Amino acid sequence: MNQYRKLGDLLVEQGLITNLQLSVALSAQQSTNRRLGEILIERGYATEEQISACLAEQYGYPHWQPEVQRPEPAALDQISSNIALSYCVLPLRIVDDAFECALADPIDVITTDLLSQLVRRRLILYIAPQGRLTKAIRSAYRLEEGPVVEPMGEAAFVPERFINPKPRRRLGIATLMDAYDRELDRKVTLQCVSAGSVEEWEQFQLVRACARTQNKSICTVYDWLEANDHRWSVLEPMEGETLEQVLRTRGARTIAQAAEIVAQIADGVEALNQNGGRCGLVCPSNIFIRWNGPMLAPIANPPANYGCPEVFSESNSPASADVFALGTLLWECATGENPHATGENGVWWGDANKAVANMPDAFRKVVAGCLESDPTKRFSSPFHLANTLRSYNWAALSHADEAKRFDKPGDRDHLLELLEGGEADRPSLWRRLFSRKRAA
Repeated sequence: MNQYRKLGDLLVEQGLITNLQLSVALSAQQSTNRRLGEILIERGYATEEQISACLAEQYGYPHWQPEVQRPEPAALDQISSNIALSYCVLPLRIVDDAFECALADPIDVITTDLLSQLVRRRLILYIAPQGRLTKAIRSAYRLEEGPVVEPMGEAAFVPERFINPKPRRRLGIATLMDAYDRELDRKVTLQCVSAGSVEEWEQFQLVRACARTQNKSICTVYDWLEANDHRWSVLEPMEGETLEQVLRTRGARTIAQAAEIVAQIADGVEALNQNGGRCGLVCPSNIFIRWNGPMLAPIANPPANYGCPEVFSESNSPASADVFALGTLLWECATGENPHATGENGVWWGDANKAVANMPDAFRKVVAGCLESDPTKRFSSPFHLANTLRSYNWAALSHADEAKRFDKPGDRDHLLELLEGGEADRPSLWRRLFSRKRAA
C-alpha cells in the first residue's frame, strides 16, 4: 500500500521548490486558509503543470492526455458550459455506468458531489493544469475568448510590488491583468492606462464610482497609483466572465435569472447612490458573473443606449438615471437584445410598454416601471426595484403565463366532458392541451 505523501514534501523532494519557499507558503496558508498549490503558483514558486503532476502522484489519479482523451458530445451534453467553466471541469466521455472528466482539483468535494448529482453515474477523474483545462473547456463548448491585447506591453511596466502578472484582455479603455500583491499577500486584478492620457481621466471616474462604498455586488477598489509612466487601479480579483460575453455566447437568461442578476446589481447601485450620487456603471460589459453572484466593476463607460432620455436635462437625477439603466439591463438579460437603438444622430429609446414574447405580465410591468420617459413615474430608487423583483416567484409566473394559452372556456368545458366520459377519452385531452400523443 502506498504511503500518503504531502504535496509540499513531494515538490521539495523533486527539487521544484526549496524548504524555505515551502515554509513561507505554509505560513501564508495558515493565515489565509487557502490551498497550498494555489499559494505556490501565485508566488511563482511552482507552475500549474508541476503542481498537477504532484497532485496526480499524491492522490493516485491519472493525468489527462488531451491528444488521446478528447471530449465526446454525449458527455458535454451532460454538463452545461456555465457549470463547466465555473467549476473547471471538462466532460470527456460516458462508458457504461461511469462518467469520465478532467479536473484541476480532484479532492474538491463540492465539485465532485455536484457532478455526481448531475450525471447520476460513477465518476472517473483525471487531473489537468487549470490553465490548460480552461482553454480546453472553451474550445469544447465553442465559447469565445474575447479580444486579447497584442502585444501586452503594459505587463513590462507592472510595479515591483505585483508579481506574476497575467494579461487577460483589453476591456473598455484599460488593459486588464491578474497579479499577486506580495506586500499584502493577496490576489488582485490590475487595470492599466497611460499616465496623462484622456483614458486616465476616464478610468479615474469609473474607479472612483466603485470606491465610494463596500458591497458584495460592487468591485472593491484597493488602490489607485502611478508607476512607470502608467496609472494603475488595483481591484479585487475579477473572476468569471462578463455578462456581455455570457449573453453573446450562450444567449438570453431565463426570467428568474435575469431578475436575480438585476436585483443583486441594484443592491450595489443603491449603496453607491447612498454614498456619492449616480453610479453610472450599469451595462453588461461591466458585470462579471461569478459563482457567488454578479459583480459590477469599473471597466468601461456604458454605451449611449444605457443612458436615459433626460440625461442632458437639468431634471436628471442619480437614482432615476440608474433605474433606467437597470431596466435596460433587465430587458437585455431576458431577451438578449437592447431595447434602444443607436445611430449617427443619437439614441432612439424603446417603448416602455412594448410587449415582448414569452414575458409574464408582471415582468413587463417592472420593465415599464424602469423605462418610463418621465423620471417621476419610474421606480423611486434601485432599492425599490430590487425589492419588487424579489417579491415575485418568477419561475412560477413564467410557467403560469405559458399555461394561459390552454386556459380557455372551451378547454374547461371539454375537460368536464372528458371527466364524465371515462378513462378512454382522456388521451384526446392530452392531445388537445399539448398537441401530441401520450407516450405508449
